Amino acid sequence: MIVFPPRGYTSEEIRIFRGMEVCGDEKELLTVVLTVKNRKELLSETLRSISSQRALPAGMVTLVAVDNGSTDGAYNLLEYWVAYDAPEWLRVELLTEPRRGVCTARNTGLRAARGEWVMFFDSDDSMTPDHLASVVAAIGRSGRTADLIYWDVAFAGRNGKIGIHRAVPVGDVWYNVIMRGMLSTQRYCCRRAAVVAAGGWDEELEVWNDWELSVRIVAGGVSISEKPGKPTVIVREHADSITGSRFADKAGKREMAMDKVRSFARRNGLDRVARLTDMKGAVLAGDYAREGEAGLGRKLIESLAGYGAVSCRKLQMIAMSERLLGRGATLVTSVIERL
Repeated sequence: MIVFPPRGYTSEEIRIFRGMEVCGDEKELLTVVLTVKNRKELLSETLRSISSQRALPAGMVTLVAVDNGSTDGAYNLLEYWVAYDAPEWLRVELLTEPRRGVCTARNTGLRAARGEWVMFFDSDDSMTPDHLASVVAAIGRSGRTADLIYWDVAFAGRNGKIGIHRAVPVGDVWYNVIMRGMLSTQRYCCRRAAVVAAGGWDEELEVWNDWELSVRIVAGGVSISEKPGKPTVIVREHADSITGSRFADKAGKREMAMDKVRSFARRNGLDRVARLTDMKGAVLAGDYAREGEAGLGRKLIESLAGYGAVSCRKLQMIAMSERLLGRGATLVTSVIERL
């Protein structure tokens, strides 16, 4: 049996965790939804990282693992892990979702979630040993005033190098959410009620579905707070990623997500969201050009200009800066927007 608190926690963390308990009874605070489809070898690393998490009070965190039709033995690995390697203090629920699509599986996990807060995680990423404890502590510090808490993540490139995608000060929330992807899947936890109120995951979207959902969540008026400190999530970049290794490989799929965000913005009078969405599209056009697909880029610019929210000249300037500078174009866009 786990006796809490184990060694390694600060007195402040212990105070926070104990303050979340209700008369010593178990209270599910956070549900982590892990979706799985194949990628057995990467999944084994993800599960090891969960097994290595610092212990928390029993019942405070639940992991809902949803298998989405794995055929390579990943489901059997999940079953073995649940039976033999899952942490004693962690509640685990193993589900299957035969309908294909990561968003379908995430919605299945969301419906099964019982925690006040929910966090989504991918089976090809990993957590440092402090991740869940730091998230719970952040909820304890900010949970009375915040509805959403975000953080930095580290990226493990295929070349073995580690880079950090830093969270930015909340400041201009819409710019950070739309242009910088501040709320990608691995970068936040949120009150479950806020995700449900936003409508959950759009099951028609294959890529940029987390970006599209983040717009609906923020539009709902959530209060946002930051979890400071070093990154506690490591995102792996690999050829079998859902987003693919080249933008052109998923041509049309990101545009579908942008169309949905643009329509949502117009229905709700969010004019700036619509403009920034078109500017994000111009960045994508520049990415197409960088990959040698200039025709795709020109076609996209023509389409974006047709919406009339951003001039063709500005869209072309953004696309050119992305083609020449790469990711630096998101900062250039903040200047161009004010021209």
